[in-house]
Amino acid sequence: MEEKEHLFSKNLSDLSTGQLKELCKGIHKSFAATYKRPVVSSHQKPDQDASFLEVVDPELSFVAKIDELHRDNHRLACEIRNWKQHAAMESDRRQKAESEAGHLKVTVRQLHVDNEKLKKHIGEWKSMAEESEGRAAKYSKEMGKIYAILEEVKSELPRAE
Repeated sequence: MEEKEHLFSKNLSDLSTGQLKELCKGIHKSFAATYKRPVVSSHQKPDQDASFLEVVDPELSFVAKIDELHRDNHRLACEIRNWKQHAAMESDRRQKAESEAGHLKVTVRQLHVDNEKLKKHIGEWKSMAEESEGRAAKYSKEMGKIYAILEEVKSELPRAE
């Protein structure tokens, strides 16, 4: 890298063809182009001798940064894919839960209808039972009278001896 430092002491426009070829061979191997903010002193004009090339550590080069961004992009794409899969599974679970909730609502409504029917039948049966109980009491009273008459008739019949 030090053997190419002399190439950076001049503006690119001042380099010979051979020096430019040498410079091109070293790109991304020994050095990379980076932006260098020009240092403007009070006695220097802003456009005077501002070199934008410098020898840098390959880890800090544009290519290294691009590679890092590619890795980040790949990692983020994988993360997005995972989140999409997770969201799809959650969506499926939610749809199944909503479907099940719909079925349960229908079942609950049907149970309420059946419950009302049963209450109506129980009311009818209760009414019938009360009527039957009243009739049974009446019939029991009448049977008591009939039994009393039969006992009287029995007592009046001659006894066979």
